[in-house]
Amino acid sequence: ARYKAGLVARGFMQKEDIDFQETFAPTAKFTTIRLLIALACSWSWPCHQCDIETAFLWAQIDNDTPIYMEQPEGHEDPDYPDHVCLLMKSINGLKQSAYLWTQLLAKTLKKYGFIQLKTDPSCFVKSDSQGTCLIIAAYIDDLLIIGRTSELIADFKKTIKGEFKLKDLGPLAWILGIAAERDIEKGTFTLHQ
Repeated sequence: ARYKAGLVARGFMQKEDIDFQETFAPTAKFTTIRLLIALACSWSWPCHQCDIETAFLWAQIDNDTPIYMEQPEGHEDPDYPDHVCLLMKSINGLKQSAYLWTQLLAKTLKKYGFIQLKTDPSCFVKSDSQGTCLIIAAYIDDLLIIGRTSELIADFKKTIKGEFKLKDLGPLAWILGIAAERDIEKGTFTLHQ
């Protein structure tokens, strides 16, 4: 067991067009996830997953729209108790946090040659001279990765670890509250809810 604590902003106090402009963040549709699992199964491709740790903290807040918050309770500066904090990074609770994170993830994946699909903006495809080699579906900070070979997936994870703190969860076993069980010999993937 582990204990986690986090600083959460009171985003309900934010005002549209003053504190934020955009909040929409695409997440992988369940049909996209099922399709990718079916493709991995029919093509006999490995299917992995990973989690970006503290995803929202990787995204910078737009300098044009500064956001201030009161000092967290129990962590007030004794010399300046009435001062406020200027947020530099997106944190949980802000209305624009998910939007800022997905914009950063998309920009990072595009930098490494991925193309963002128009039909599902949370899905990214990378091709090489032999055709499609990696497909990634992002559900906020959870990534589902299918690739032509395990080596391509391992290289991708190594590359992304250079950008973000990544928890490698290995072959797909559990995604979005659904247990996934693969039988490579039979060529099946069973999803348990």
